[in-house]
Amino acid sequence: NDLTRAQTSVRTLQAKSLQEEIVAMDAAQCKQSTIDNRSVPVCAFYWDVREVTNALKIEVIAALQLRLPPYFQGDND
Repeated sequence: NDLTRAQTSVRTLQAKSLQEEIVAMDAAQCKQSTIDNRSVPVCAFYWDVREVTNALKIEVIAALQLRLPPYFQGDND
């Protein structure tokens, strides 16, 4: 579901370049954007990609039954 949402989100951005979207966005509205509040398309895309990467980090580690290094929480990933 997260990947499908990110793919749909990026399709809406393809009308303009990413740089044009960033320049045209309202920074205040972007700060208020969440995965559910999708008022700024480029910010919604950020949250979609974030959800995909978080799922990959958590689910891949769990599926492979790997142990995270003790410093992983502080590495600003």
